[in-house]
Amino acid sequence: MIIRTYSSSHLKPPLHDFTSIPQTLNNPSWTLIEYYFKEVAALFSSYDSQMNPFRSTVSRLWGSSLAMCKTMQSMAAATLVNDFPEFGPLGQRMRNEAVEIISKETTMDDKSLLALLMLGQTASWHDSKDLGVSFFNLLRKHLDVKAAETPSHNRGNNHQFFEEALIYWEMLLSFVADDSAVLSGKSAAEIGESVVLQRVPHPWTGIARDTQFTVQEVGRLIRAERKRVRATNFTSQADIDRAQMAITRARELEERLLDLAHPTEGEIVSPGDDETPVWHLLTMAEVYRCTGLLQLYRVFPDLLRRRLPSNQTLSSQTDQQPSATAPRDPFFSLDTDLNLESMAWFSDSPFPQPESNVPSEPAASSTTHSDSYYSSWLTEFALTTLSRLKTIPLESRTRCLQPFLLVASSSELRLPRVTPSEIPLDVDGPHLSSHAIEVSRTRRFVLGRLTSFMHVLPPKPISVCLQLVQEVWRRMDAGDSNVYWMDIMIEKGWETTMG
Repeated sequence: MIIRTYSSSHLKPPLHDFTSIPQTLNNPSWTLIEYYFKEVAALFSSYDSQMNPFRSTVSRLWGSSLAMCKTMQSMAAATLVNDFPEFGPLGQRMRNEAVEIISKETTMDDKSLLALLMLGQTASWHDSKDLGVSFFNLLRKHLDVKAAETPSHNRGNNHQFFEEALIYWEMLLSFVADDSAVLSGKSAAEIGESVVLQRVPHPWTGIARDTQFTVQEVGRLIRAERKRVRATNFTSQADIDRAQMAITRARELEERLLDLAHPTEGEIVSPGDDETPVWHLLTMAEVYRCTGLLQLYRVFPDLLRRRLPSNQTLSSQTDQQPSATAPRDPFFSLDTDLNLESMAWFSDSPFPQPESNVPSEPAASSTTHSDSYYSSWLTEFALTTLSRLKTIPLESRTRCLQPFLLVASSSELRLPRVTPSEIPLDVDGPHLSSHAIEVSRTRRFVLGRLTSFMHVLPPKPISVCLQLVQEVWRRMDAGDSNVYWMDIMIEKGWETTMG
C-alpha cells in the first residue's frame, strides 16, 4: 500500500539498510540513492515522516523495482546539478532508462504508477521546459480505466493517493500548459474519500484538495482567455461571446472559492513532522484560495468592481461619518477566514446592465482614477495574502508547494508611482510612503524565498521562477500598468513546473 495508517510513535523516518547495494568507492549510483533518502524524499513532500510515501513506500519498493531505483537516482542527480554539474547528464540518463523500463511493462501496477508519477512530476528538474504532460496524461488514463473497472468502495487508499496527486499536478499544469494538451480529471467531489482519509493530509494537496481543484479550473480558464486575447487582432461577435462565457465561468469559480470551508486544526491528523505542523497546511490552503481570487480579479476586473463599491461611494460614506469609530479594515484579517462578502464595503449586486444599447463613454480621467483604485486594492490583497505565507517559516516542508504561489502573486506587487508634481518642494529628502515600503519589503520576501529555494529545491524550475518575477517587476517599474505574470511567461516561453 502507498498510504498507511501509523501510530504517533512510528512517525519518524526509518533507518535504511543499504547493504544490498554494491558499495564500491565513489559509486555514483550508491551516492544518489543515499542522497535521495537523506534529502530528496523530504523535499518532494509537504511533510516528512513515515506518512510520507515518497520515503516509506519508496524504501519498501525500490529494491524490487529497477524503474523506481532509476527514478530515485535521476531525482537526486537533478537536485545536485548546481553544485555538481557532472550529475546533469547522469540524471538524464537515469531518467531515460527508467522511462524505457516502464514503457516495456505489459501491465501497470501501483509500483509502476508511483514511478510514473515521480518521473512525470520531476520532468522540469532536468529540463525546465519539460512539463511532463505525456506522463500526466498516461497516468490519468490508467486511473480512469481502473476507476471504470472497480467500484468506488473497492478502490482503496492507493487510488485515492494517485487521484489527489493528480489534482495538485493538474493545478500546476493548468497555468503553464494549454487546455487541449492536458486531460481533464474528475471533479474533487467525484473522487470521494474514506472517513479516515478525510482528515489525513496528502503530501501535495495537504488539506486543500477542493481548493486546489478549483484553482486548477481558474488556471485553465485564465490561460485560455489570455491566449485568446493574444490571438485576437480584430473584434468579432464570436470573440465577444467567448469573453462573456469566460466572465460567467469566472464568476462561478469566484463564488466557489469564497464558499470553500477548510477543516479546523483539531480535525486534521498531524503528519508527524515538527517542521510542518497542521497550521502550516491550513495556512497554505488559505493562500491557495486567495491566490485563485487574485488571478480572477486581475483577469476579469468586472468581478472586483461587482464586489467593491466605487471609490467615490466609499469616500462619500466616510465623509458622512467623520467622527465615528475608525473605518473597518477593508481587507480580511489574518486571524479570520477569508470572507469577502462579510466586509462592510462589499456588495453582491449583479453585473450592471446598460440602460441603453449605446452606452456613454466614461471620462478618461474618471476611468483612470477608478482603475488605479481597484489596482491598489489588488496590491493590498496580494500583500495580505503573502503576509500569511510569511508566517510559515522557511524550514517548513510546505516550501515545495510555495513557488507557484509566490510567482502568481508577484504581478500585484506594484510600487506606487509618484510624479514630480506630487513631490513636495520643501522636503529634505525623497517622498516615500509606508505603502511603498511594505510593497518593497514583500518583494524582498518573494525574492528571498525563491533564492533560498534555489539551494534546497531542484534549481532549474526555480531559476525560471526567479527570472519571471524579476521581469514582471522590471516592466511594472518602467511604467507598464498592464503587467500580468502569465502574459510574460507565455511571451517568453518560460512555462515550467512551479512546484
